[in-house]
This record gives sequence, structure tokens and C-alpha cells, in this order.
Amino acid sequence: MSFSGTGAWLRSDHEQLEMNRFSKIIIVGVVAVAVTYLLSGDHRVVASVIVAALCLAFVTRGTLSVQSAILCPARSTVPGQCVALTYDDGPDPETTPALLDLLRDRGAKATFFLIGDRVREHPDLARRIVDEGHAIGNHSQAHGLWTNFYSPARLRRELEACQDTIEEATGVRPALYRPPFGLVNHAVQPTIRALDLELLGWTVRSWDTIGWSVERITKRIGRRLSARDIVLLHDGGQDRERVLALTSNLIALAEGKNLELVTAPDSKHDREEQ
Repeated sequence: MSFSGTGAWLRSDHEQLEMNRFSKIIIVGVVAVAVTYLLSGDHRVVASVIVAALCLAFVTRGTLSVQSAILCPARSTVPGQCVALTYDDGPDPETTPALLDLLRDRGAKATFFLIGDRVREHPDLARRIVDEGHAIGNHSQAHGLWTNFYSPARLRRELEACQDTIEEATGVRPALYRPPFGLVNHAVQPTIRALDLELLGWTVRSWDTIGWSVERITKRIGRRLSARDIVLLHDGGQDRERVLALTSNLIALAEGKNLELVTAPDSKHDREEQ
């Protein structure tokens, strides 16, 4: 093996170590429990259990909260006096066309996180989203219940399939990824780095899928909405009139606060703007 080849292997290995926050957290947690056990005398068992529970709570928060960036770096804001509306789980033939009509008529832009299987079924809708100036992101190929338990290799196949499906339909290869159910595990960081994707979270969760009225959701978001926010919404599998009413209300809220509705940028976009 040449020295140059060895150097490349070492760099690759170093990158793998650098990108896995989950492994670092586990190592630190084990060391903390061990040190606590050794130094706590008669209370070593209780103290060790408390430290282990705190470490578990930390990892759990990282799993449940994309925007915490505990297990994987994530973008959760947009720049300037702007707000980004983001829609998950489409494209949906019942809801997405009417939503696109509304956004066009109101002069607003949004970001759509698309499921690969649904793009394959409705490629025309995916193309329309792009053609009308909205941004698109990867929301996995199948949006399976067990996605958060996938190994890095399995998750990579899942996300690559979605990338390929979206690119085939639209000519655009997404730069953003939002995990199904907003859950993050040990596989996400190395996988999205290998695929040149960026994790996108949110600052305002609409809770539009749990049966709250449009009025309640609007009031809740209205109290929170401010510059740089990213709002989590859904168009896939949702009632069309409900989605349209909520979106119309949010556009009015943004206009009332002099906030521009923009697509969620990625790091590549930032570099191009500089």
C-alpha cells in the first residue's frame, strides 16, 4: 500500500470518528459512570445509577429533538426577517395541488420534505413543487415506523433511494433531510454526511396532526412566531381544507409581523450567496 493510500485511509477513519457524536456520548457516559462508581464510596451504586440515568436522559433528548443537535448537527433557523413554512409527508394528490395554488396566489414560498414512495406515485406533483420555486428535502423513501432503528448501512440505502427517486422525478437532488417522526439515532450523522445532506429541524411545531382546531393552532403559533423561525407542518395524509385554512392563517400572521416567507436554505446555498 502506498503512503498516499495509507493517508487517505487514515483521513477516512478520522472522519468516521469525528462524525459520530453518539459514540462519543456513549464513551463519555461509560467513563462518567465508572468514575462515579470508583469515587463514591458507600453510595457508589446509587450515585452510578443517577449518573447513568442522566446520561440516558441526555441521549433520549437527542433522539427526540432534532433541533437539540445532540446526536447530529442540525439547522433550525433561517436568516434575516424571514420565516420558513415546511411541509412533511407529501406529495399528496388531495392536498398538495391546492396548497401550491394557495402559496402561488399569496406569493409565498415553502419547503416540502418528500417521501420517495409518494414521489414515485406522483412525480408530476414533485416536479410542480420545484417548478414553482419551492425547496424540496428528503423525508426517507418509505417513512417506516422503524427507520430510527436502522443501522447506518440500512439508513443509507433508504436515503439514497429517496434521493434517486426525487432526482429522477424533478432533476433536483435534495440537500436537506428531515427524519421521519423527527427522530435521530446513531446512524443519522454518518449517513447524511456521506450523502452530503444537511439535517433540518424546526423552531415552531404546529402539532397539526393531533386533532387540534385550526384556530387553536393559529393562536399557539401566533404567540411564538418571530424572525428566523422554521415552522413544522404537514401536507401528506391531512385534510385539504384544514391545511389550506392553517396555511392561509400563517401567511397572514407572517405578513402582520412583516416577515418574509422563504424556503429553508442549506449550507451549499449559503456558500453560493457569499
